Amino acid sequence: MSENIPKLRFPGFTELWEQRKLGELMESMEYGLNASATQFDGENRYLRITDIDDETRKYTGTNPVSPDVNLEKAENYALREGDILFARTGASVGKTYKYQKEDGKVYFAGYLIRGRLKPKENVDFIYQQTLTAEFSKFVKATSQRSGQPGVNANEYSRYSVWAAPMEEADRVGSLFEELDRRYTLHQRKLEHLKKLKSGLLQKMFPKDGETIPEVRFPGFTGDWEQRKLDKVFDKVDSRVDTPKNGYIGLGVRSHGKGTFLKTVKAGEELETATMSRVYPRNFIVNITFGWEQAIAITRDEDDGALVSHRFPQFSFKIGFDSVYFGYAFLSSDFLKHLQLSSPGGAGRNRVLSIPSMLMYEIYVPSFAEQQRIGSFFKTLDSLITLHQRKLDHLKRLKQGLLQQMFV
Repeated sequence: MSENIPKLRFPGFTELWEQRKLGELMESMEYGLNASATQFDGENRYLRITDIDDETRKYTGTNPVSPDVNLEKAENYALREGDILFARTGASVGKTYKYQKEDGKVYFAGYLIRGRLKPKENVDFIYQQTLTAEFSKFVKATSQRSGQPGVNANEYSRYSVWAAPMEEADRVGSLFEELDRRYTLHQRKLEHLKKLKSGLLQKMFPKDGETIPEVRFPGFTGDWEQRKLDKVFDKVDSRVDTPKNGYIGLGVRSHGKGTFLKTVKAGEELETATMSRVYPRNFIVNITFGWEQAIAITRDEDDGALVSHRFPQFSFKIGFDSVYFGYAFLSSDFLKHLQLSSPGGAGRNRVLSIPSMLMYEIYVPSFAEQQRIGSFFKTLDSLITLHQRKLDHLKRLKQGLLQQMFV
C-alpha cells in the first residue's frame, strides 16, 4: 500500500493524499492577548490554557472571566469558526482547542497561538490531526528547551499535516465531528447523573438533628430510628489457612462505587499465614487506610476472595439491607466518625478502632424503605456506569480511527 493512502477510508476515494505544512493551510498564526482577567461581564469570555479541558479539549466555561482590556481595540483577538488554538508553553504545550460557536464571544490569552484556517480547508480534518500520536511526538521533540518547554508559532507552522481531496476531507472531518458530538452528549448525561446522585444523597437521608429526610418515596411515613452499628452488624470470623500456590488479595478501591481491586499473586511470601474469606453483601473496612476509600459493601463477585487481618468483615443482621447501607455510609458524618475512631499517626499509620466505630449511631428507616432507597441508588449507579462505558467505548473508537484514517 502507498504511504500516501490511509489504512481505512470511505469507499469511492482513490486519490493519493499529500503532505502540507500547517502554515500553508492557515491565513495566520498569531499570539494571544496580553491582558489580565477580570470579573465576567456576562458576554465576553477570556480563554486561557487552563480553560481547555485536558480530556475533551473543550472550553470548560466553569468559571468564566473577561479580559481586562478595551475590547474595541481587541477585536482581532476574538475567535471565530475555523480557528484552532495551540498551547505554546509549559506543561500544557501542545494542547489544542477548536473554537465552536456555542462557546460564545471568546478572546484568547497570550500563552495560546491562534491558527486561522483558510476558508476552503476543513477545520475538523486538520484539527483532528493535532490529536494523533504523531502530533504528540512532534510536540515532545520540538518543545525541548533549556528552561520551560515550548513550541512557537513558526515551529507549529512547519508541522506537516495530511491534505486530502476536499470531498474526502469533508467526510473524514464530519465523522470525527459526529464522534465528538456523541462523546460530549454522553459526558453531559454522565455529569448530570453524578450531580443528581450527589444531590439526592443529601436529600434522601436525614440531616443532622432531624429524623426524616427532605425527599421520600410516597407511602412511607414516620420517623427514622437511630441504631448503633453494633446493633446492625455481626463480626464475621472467616479465617482460613493461606494457600501455598497463591491467593486473591482484596483491596478496597472505591467506597463510592463499592468496588474492589483483585490481584492474583502466585507463590508469593505473605506477611501472615492466616487470611480471611470474603462473603458477599457484607461490610468490609481497611483499618489502615484513608477512610474515603477504606470501606465498601462486598458484591457477589467478591465471594471467595481472601483478605488479611487488616480487613475486618461484618455481616448485616436481619432487618438491615446491605445495599441501603452502602449508600448511607457515603455520609460525611460517618467518614468523620471513622477518622475520630483512628487515633494517632497519619495516613496509613492510623489504625481504626473497631469498638469505637461500632458506637456510631445511624438513622435507619423500615426495612421496606431501606430496600426502596437502595434499589433506587443502585439503578442510578447502573445508569452512571452505562454512560461511562459508552464514553470509554467512544474514546477507544476515536483513538483507533485516528490511527487508521490518517496516513
